[in-house]
Amino acid sequence: MTIFTTPSLATTTYASRLQRVKSPGGIEAWLLEDHTLPVLWTSFCFRGGAAFDPEGKPGAAALLGSMLTESVGDLDAGGFQRRLDEKAIHLSFGVRRETLHGSLETLTQNVDEAFDLLGMAVSDPAFQQRDFERTHAMRAASLRMGMAQPDNVARQVFNAIAFAGHPFSRPASGHYETIGSVELCDVVALHSRMIARHNLEIVAVGALGADAFAAALDRAFSRLPVSAEASVLPAPFLGLGEEVLTHLDSPQSTMIFGRRCISVDDPDFMAAEVVNHCLGGGTFSSRLVTELREKRGLCYSIGTRLDATRNVSQLIGSTSTPNDRLYEALDVIRSEFAHLVSNKISAEEVEMAKSYLMGSFALQLMTSSAIAEELLSTKVEGFQPDFIDEHNARIASVTRDTVANAVDRLIGDGALLVSIAGNPATH
Repeated sequence: MTIFTTPSLATTTYASRLQRVKSPGGIEAWLLEDHTLPVLWTSFCFRGGAAFDPEGKPGAAALLGSMLTESVGDLDAGGFQRRLDEKAIHLSFGVRRETLHGSLETLTQNVDEAFDLLGMAVSDPAFQQRDFERTHAMRAASLRMGMAQPDNVARQVFNAIAFAGHPFSRPASGHYETIGSVELCDVVALHSRMIARHNLEIVAVGALGADAFAAALDRAFSRLPVSAEASVLPAPFLGLGEEVLTHLDSPQSTMIFGRRCISVDDPDFMAAEVVNHCLGGGTFSSRLVTELREKRGLCYSIGTRLDATRNVSQLIGSTSTPNDRLYEALDVIRSEFAHLVSNKISAEEVEMAKSYLMGSFALQLMTSSAIAEELLSTKVEGFQPDFIDEHNARIASVTRDTVANAVDRLIGDGALLVSIAGNPATH
């Protein structure tokens, strides 16, 4: 469901509206109370995610996320889904690189039922063998399809090199070749290792007061163990200068390229966002789009982004091209990285990028679900709510000089790790 915020919510600061709630049982969360509609959106996560997959068994956490909405308590999978459907409650889980995420959407009048069912899902999953076999088969089928997709293959190889020796080198969804080794006991063990109050982060947005939300938190999470393993170490970025080709029978080739970037808590990070936007941030004004698509017709789309958290920092880009023009496109990309260092970004480019980044950030926060996700990300990264309020002010403070400094730090010598999947013509 898409829930649009009221003007009062959009024009006041998140820091001033946000309530820090602590339940009688000690569960802590952030609440942004808004009674525009009688709905509550809750976003939460457990730290660990795919990084906690057992060695040699990537995909275990993804299977755990799927199993949490199968049989729970004394309800089989069908019975659990019917309980959710009867009250129009939407509950879902998904695994990410560093977290196992969940979202719960419910009418306020059904909060007690919704949080009871959420509590059953996280605290009392039945882990039935029949559910596991069905879920496992679906996962394996999806992974098998992914083996023929150049973008998926190129990204997996890129991560395997960039994060070699670190859990981030493994695909969160798993490998088709090894998913068969993941057993139900691995999923059960991962639940015990990850699902606990100590590494739980919760944010809610909607029509519920602090006292009622505190009670709901205990309904859902009070039965969880207090502590679990929750440490994910920062990842390296390796392989600069390497170019790796994985042959696939495909009419197009996909390339993933990148290098280490500035960390999200670095004072130069917003200037780096401006640099990225000018380079390949996804609009038609970016240099890579201009040079590859507009001038040469080498691709339909190309984009770069900063993938930056406390544990990983990378500038990463991707594009797909006809096989016979792959290396021409790669030469242009490398040339544009070098050009960014040797020729300063113009004052006009800086101002256009700032205007876009400030406007697009505001548009990203037009729904309750989007606000909840942004607040949760902010909380997980260790920032306070005013981090969101100050976002556009930090962008506005970026100057051409700070951008030039960020170029030096972000682009450096221009060396890239490049992963190609397809059947490109010989270079």
